Amino acid sequence: FDNFKQEAIKDAWYFDLINFKDPKGTYNNTFPTKDIVQSKMTALGFDVNDTVFLYEQNLRIGATRAFWILQAWGFKHVFVLDGGIT
Repeated sequence: FDNFKQEAIKDAWYFDLINFKDPKGTYNNTFPTKDIVQSKMTALGFDVNDTVFLYEQNLRIGATRAFWILQAWGFKHVFVLDGGIT
């Protein structure tokens, strides 16, 4: 998280996938429910009609997982920046 603060795109929000899972799920990182996603995104200041750009540092898979989670629960304007930030 410290690197994020120093290297993030201006006005970017930190999207921590640890908070976007179903705590009642059988497995670690079980796909979150719609209620979990909507409450977490609302807390970050986002609504299903907002445009969301995702990018990744160090070429991990978090941005693409976040893309699928948001798309599945109604966020239709979600994009992953090609190449990420390295």
